[in-house]
Amino acid sequence: MRAVLVVPVLIALVVLAGCAGPDTGSPDGPTAPAAPSDADRGPTEGTTGAGAAPKERPPSTAQTAPRLVLEAPTATTKEASILLRGSVDRPALVSIASQEGPDLPEPFEADGPWSVRLALPHGTTAYTVRADDGAAASEATFTAVRLAKATVQVTYRGDLGLQDRDDTFWFDVDALASRDSGHYDGCSQQHPGHANVHDAMMEWTAGTGREVRYGACGDFGVSVEAIEGHESPGFWCYAVNGEPAEFGITLQPFRPDDVVAWDDCALVLG
Repeated sequence: MRAVLVVPVLIALVVLAGCAGPDTGSPDGPTAPAAPSDADRGPTEGTTGAGAAPKERPPSTAQTAPRLVLEAPTATTKEASILLRGSVDRPALVSIASQEGPDLPEPFEADGPWSVRLALPHGTTAYTVRADDGAAASEATFTAVRLAKATVQVTYRGDLGLQDRDDTFWFDVDALASRDSGHYDGCSQQHPGHANVHDAMMEWTAGTGREVRYGACGDFGVSVEAIEGHESPGFWCYAVNGEPAEFGITLQPFRPDDVVAWDDCALVLG
């Protein structure tokens, strides 16, 4: 009797289990399958495997400085300006700076080759050219020398057998030829630090071979004792641009285009 009751109960449990169907997990219907894990997906773009750091990317060209190239201008010139040429490898704002240069050109946009007219002061001037693309900048430097014209005239009085001189020459006023000549060693009046007539006279000798003998340096600076071996009976005096000089050759400034005229003052003044 007990065995007969067990079989119907087992059959009923099986039937009820089959009727229940799959578990929906929600009264609204079946849920989406679970997303695969990172391990199931495998490596993604920008990684070298599960948990790996992103690959290193190459630097953007916008983060590198523009390539700025200058065509070397004439290093030394007598002209009042030069045409500066260069190039950039991408659009950039080009500017030119100098502590000494006057009338610098306004910054300008360039993309590839460019050129600009640059006014030069007399003497030696250093320039910095900058190319800026808004993200990075590069710089290049160059030096230009504008020579100054000078004229030295010498009038020899008397029957000396010497020909009067009227020589025009060019030199760099920033070279300060007499400053380190030794003429100012132990002198109370040192070189003023700008071009003076002494510098011009030494450049005259360098350019023409005409010798000048200088006297010992005193309170008024260096004096001139002889020109081309000729000593004045009194003393040599000079004028600048037709006007008697106010100072000796140490303190008398030299300016481009000055005409320095020497004469025997003992004979001129009587």
